[in-house]
Formats: sequence, C-alpha cells, structure tokens
Amino acid sequence: MPNTHTTTIALDVMTAEAGIASAVNAAVKCLRQHQELSLTLVGDQLLIEEVLESSHRAYWRELSLKIIHTDVIISHEDDPLHALKAKRQSSTHQSVRLVAENQADAVVSCANTGALLAIGRYMMKRRKDVDKLALVAAFPTYNRGESYLCDVGANYDATPKDLHRQAIMASEMFKRAHSDDSPRVALLNIGTESYKGNELATETIALLQRDPTINFCGSVEGNDIFKGDVDVVICDGFVGNCVLKSCEGTANFVMSTIKQACMTSTLTKLLGGALRSVLRAQAPRLNPSLRNGAFVLGLNGIIIKSHGNADTLGIETAIKTAMKACSSTYFSSARPKTALHAEASTS
Repeated sequence: MPNTHTTTIALDVMTAEAGIASAVNAAVKCLRQHQELSLTLVGDQLLIEEVLESSHRAYWRELSLKIIHTDVIISHEDDPLHALKAKRQSSTHQSVRLVAENQADAVVSCANTGALLAIGRYMMKRRKDVDKLALVAAFPTYNRGESYLCDVGANYDATPKDLHRQAIMASEMFKRAHSDDSPRVALLNIGTESYKGNELATETIALLQRDPTINFCGSVEGNDIFKGDVDVVICDGFVGNCVLKSCEGTANFVMSTIKQACMTSTLTKLLGGALRSVLRAQAPRLNPSLRNGAFVLGLNGIIIKSHGNADTLGIETAIKTAMKACSSTYFSSARPKTALHAEASTS
C-alpha cells in the first residue's frame, strides 16, 4: 500500500510522442515542487537513467523516484484487443497494474486511448452500474470557473442510456470537486431548442428530464461551453473529441498569430513585450498544455489520459491533474478490484 502521507503516481514514460525525455523531465519538475509526491517511472530503465543523469546529474537520486523496467511499448496504431492480450509486459500494462495492485494511487499515460481503457477495464474493473467508460476534460470559462465536457473520446457509439450514465458520473464528480450539490448539466446539441437534434439527442434529453437527481438545464451549443452558464456538458465521445481538439487547435493558432504579429516591426516588438506579461498571466486559461489530462470515469481506480503529443509542460500538468484526482472523494470512494487472477482466460 502507498504511504498514507504520500501520493504515489505511476507514470507511463514510453508512450509520449515527444519522447521519454519529455516525460522524465516532467516527473523531475513535479517532484521538485511537491514534497508529498512520489513517482514510479515505468519504461526502459537505461534510457530513463540516461535522461536523469544527463539533465539532472546526481540530484535525481535524492528524489522520491522509482523505476520499473520494461522496453515493450503500445503504439498508437496497436489494436486495443491485441495490445491487451499480446503486450502484457508493456509500460502501459505495468503502470496500470501498479494501481490495480494498490502500489500506486493513480496512473498517468499518453497511450493509445482504446488500449489504455481496455487495460484499465480488465485490471481495475468497472464501477457498479457502469457499462461504458467516459473521459472528462475541464474547460475554462468567462467567469474564471471551469466546466466539464464528457465524453471526449472514450466511447464513440453512445446510446441515450450511456449519455445518461455519463451525466450521472460527471455530475457527481463535479459535486465532489467543487462542493456543489446541484451542478448544472446540459447536452451538447446543434441548437438550444428542445425539438432540435438527432435521435440520440432527443432521446437523451427525455432521459435527463425525467431524472430528478440531475439538474438538467437543456441543450447548449458548442460556443456555450466557455460561457460558464452550465457546469457539465454531455456528448458522445466522437463529438467530444472533435470539440476538444478543435478548441486546442484554435488556441494554438490564436497564440501563434499573436506572436507573429508582434514580430513584424520595431513598434510591434515593443508592444509585444507589454502584451507578453498580460498573456503570461492568462496562460493557464489559454495554453492547452496547462489543461492537459482527462479523467477516466467509471473505473475502480484512477487513470489520467494525457494527450499523446503532450510536451514536458503538458505531462507535468497531467501529473498534477492526477494528484488532484487522488485528493477527490469521488475517486477515493472506490478502490481497484483486480482481474489479474483471470489473465489466463484472455490467452
């Protein structure tokens, strides 16, 4: 069992598209900032230690850091079922296993989403009454609060029943995180009118309206996510993933355009210097890397899915997101129920 005074997080360092160094350096930065944190780096020990020695010299040996060796990687092209059955020694398997066996409190991984969720379902088991998992991402709002978008990529073929369950889980998570007994829940739709939407939307609206435990506020459009008028926005994973990546791409495009505009002349360079301090103050709200890490809902354990292309800052943010999850009563209310004894049945 992890030390009760320490948050222990398993970091899957082999799946970061930016390379092992990005994950290892993110780990060291977090350990320097948080004395209560302990990290287990899962991946190729030789490569990990090369990064540690070259970038941090002997200092890293004083950190609360452990390495578990494996050089097997689940790629983003791997079929989830193949990855689950054929790559049991992968860094992703071994990272999730640590949580399933209560040797870590949470896992952070940049792995193939389908494979990561399949391994999580197998090793941790789903919570009671949960058929399908969901990914939740936090979005900034105009009122400086945040709203949750659920699902952002776990389930591409949702039914009205699935979306209803997502609303229950995400609403409960928001309640615990923000001490809010009645979070406002809405369905992402093509219009706010009750008659708009496809069959999935109209049937989901009917289910949410009939549930007295959910503070359902009707439908919202994509641009409403940032207004702060609702706390939880529900959608299927296909739409949610498109929304998430479109928003991140827009944020990066806007920031890049501003930077280019500030370099066109001596005057704009001077103005850019003044603007830089303003943008720096707003960075946590505007920089996608500072909002990286989606919560996996529906498991008996904590998995934080980082973007595959996350940089060092993004992975550092995902680790901090995992720390936040570890302190949440929503996630601590369930512990992993391992399926390790059943591995032979999947051979």
